Amino acid sequence: SDGVAIDWEAIARLDTVVLFMAGSEAVTVADRLRSAGRAGSTGAALIVDASLPTQFVWTGDLATLIATPLDLPYQRPCLLVLGDVVGLAQELAWFEPDAAEVRLPYREPNWKLDPA
Repeated sequence: SDGVAIDWEAIARLDTVVLFMAGSEAVTVADRLRSAGRAGSTGAALIVDASLPTQFVWTGDLATLIATPLDLPYQRPCLLVLGDVVGLAQELAWFEPDAAEVRLPYREPNWKLDPA
């Protein structure tokens, strides 16, 4: 829409696609990638509020994402992840409320913005 040509076929050929701030465009992007040749069985995940206590993760496949209206808070920060890597979601579910006792405590970064 901004005069930028997007090569959807090239993106559709990538093993893993991650779009930051996908939000309300997630279904449109998924549909364009499907039309460009990405298989409907490709793993898909939408991650809302990643790493926050309000985090929500939806996983499924590209065809379901396109065909099923999802009631997600798209106005929140949202990642769209496509590819086989989505199959690791359960294995890598480090941010589950039940796992709070094994998470490391937050630490302030040990760097400064001022280079002087």
